[in-house]
Amino acid sequence: MDGKTYKLRASCNACNESKVRCSQTKPTCARCERNKTTCVYGLSRRTHKDAPPISLSHSHSHSHSGSQPHSHSGSRRSSVHIPNATATANATTTANYTSTTTPFMPLHENSMTSYPPQPSVDQFFAQQQPHHQQPSTAGPGPGILSPANLDLPSFMTPLPTPNEDHTNSLFSSFGNFAAGVGGVNGSVNNILTPLTGSPGTGTSASTSTDMFQQPQVQECTCHAGVMEQMASMSQPSRNEERRLSLDVQLSQLKRCIIASEASMGCGHHGNGDSEPINIISVAMLIGRIIDEFELMLNERIGRGTTMPERERSLSLDEATISIREPRLCWGVLELEDDDEVELRQRLYLLYFRKLERLLSQLNVFVRTLHDSRGGSCNPTFIMACEYIHLWLEKKAEGVKRLFPAADEYTGRIPS
Repeated sequence: MDGKTYKLRASCNACNESKVRCSQTKPTCARCERNKTTCVYGLSRRTHKDAPPISLSHSHSHSHSGSQPHSHSGSRRSSVHIPNATATANATTTANYTSTTTPFMPLHENSMTSYPPQPSVDQFFAQQQPHHQQPSTAGPGPGILSPANLDLPSFMTPLPTPNEDHTNSLFSSFGNFAAGVGGVNGSVNNILTPLTGSPGTGTSASTSTDMFQQPQVQECTCHAGVMEQMASMSQPSRNEERRLSLDVQLSQLKRCIIASEASMGCGHHGNGDSEPINIISVAMLIGRIIDEFELMLNERIGRGTTMPERERSLSLDEATISIREPRLCWGVLELEDDDEVELRQRLYLLYFRKLERLLSQLNVFVRTLHDSRGGSCNPTFIMACEYIHLWLEKKAEGVKRLFPAADEYTGRIPS
């Protein structure tokens, strides 16, 4: 040796013998000597750059190692200028060796799944650069694993980062999808925009109004009063302890009669393709009115006592007037008790006559239904309406007999 101290590898590349002790003239470790194998990989690649690659045959390696003593004197000076074949072999050997030991190759496999950003890749190369560049500082060129020799864009095709542009494109795509759905079910702007003409919507105010015109035509509130009055006439009011006063009862009956007349006089029955079901509700409300009249008359007259009919009515009415009902008056005129009782009886009869007129209107309605809609309306429905009207008339006649002085008032009562 020329006085220089060469750095030896920690182990032999051929047999992993620890603490290789060999020289340039005899690069053989102890294990290779026992196995009678020529060891050409004992020296470090830094000082033994002309060693043949592993892929070459054993005979070529032996002949090449035998020629090493002749070229030892100039190997150190000409170590930088290596023939192209040898440099290519060294590069191939280094690439084959590092492909199984370096952790960088799995990075290409994971780049399609983890999508690492560019700064993290540069940071990884900055950490790995001292380790990979150390064996090749005096080599034929830059390191194989240097970032300068790798075309990262060709290996990595990550998805776009969700930045502002990507978000805008996402919402624009969603807007196009909503527009496509709106094109199938109708214009979205016509539904969400108020019914006023505005530029840019593509529709006029008349077109938007036509969309909601049909439900508005079919809306009818003529029958709402009947249902409201039926709900107000609750069952607890039939209890004698919770009976209402005369003025409240008569005003409730008056509202029921008005609601029934409005429902029968409704002109929103359509074009005759269905039965007017509202007449059943009107008939039920009329039946409730007759029941209320019967309860009031039974309470006032007090049937079942031994007193004469006239005296029973007066005594019960006087007790009711003095306890819980308001007194009748006409300006400054003070009414006697018997006069007030007579006026109350006339009020009963007056509202009962209104009930009779309501039954007459129901009869006319049923006959008109039978004549005008006999072809399109269900005959069973018409027959049911006729039987209901007949039953209500019979029930009203039975209530009319309860009036104590009905025969005395033969004259016509003004409406």
